[in-house]
Amino acid sequence: MSQVMFQRLLRAGAVLLDSCLILLAFFLAGVLRSRLGFLDDAAGLDRILTQARPLGVALWVVVIAVFGGYSTREYGSGTEAYRRVFNASVAVVTLLATALFLTRTSMSRAYFILLFLIGIPLVLLGRFLGRRVLQWLY
Repeated sequence: MSQVMFQRLLRAGAVLLDSCLILLAFFLAGVLRSRLGFLDDAAGLDRILTQARPLGVALWVVVIAVFGGYSTREYGSGTEAYRRVFNASVAVVTLLATALFLTRTSMSRAYFILLFLIGIPLVLLGRFLGRRVLQWLY
């Protein structure tokens, strides 16, 4: 397999893994938020999330790409890849919070906090596990 083909596969695998983990974070945050007994209006939240989930996943992946999180150069070693993914995830929090505020969309603050408390570590864990698999293959 050529080096270029390997880098494309690595990048595609990272995008796919990140997308799945971010989608999982959206799901887990919704489940955990609904289990908090003192919060209400779960039906309204579900309606908003059904529309926002694909957009949120796409936004998160695009911002990671803009921050260089899918660069294969640092993927195998060092902390640069983790720093880029973390900074991109914090930028997503900021962008999403700003967009929700400007559009006056009512979204549960508990859900929003849970999403990023679960999502950021999940994406970083996915990056760590992807690196381990890559090192195991070599």
